[in-house]
Amino acid sequence: MTLNNRPKSKREYYFLDKNNFFRNNIFKYPTLCGSYAAVKPNGQTLVRNGEYRLDDFSRYLEKEKWSVYFPSLQQVEDSNSND
Repeated sequence: MTLNNRPKSKREYYFLDKNNFFRNNIFKYPTLCGSYAAVKPNGQTLVRNGEYRLDDFSRYLEKEKWSVYFPSLQQVEDSNSND
């Protein structure tokens, strides 16, 4: 999938889901108050439905909090850092 955007633009902070890729694959359950998704390069995706502030949602990207939702990855990362 190619995102048709201008990543160097400081004013651009959203993407259009023209082919409903995100709707069909990530935001499968409609909500009245909106949704956020954090997608890491390895494909792990965390979705939060409801009325929350974006800056509050971003704290889930911190390693300690992310590992609560993906504990098996944390164990792999820890074992790799010990090598």
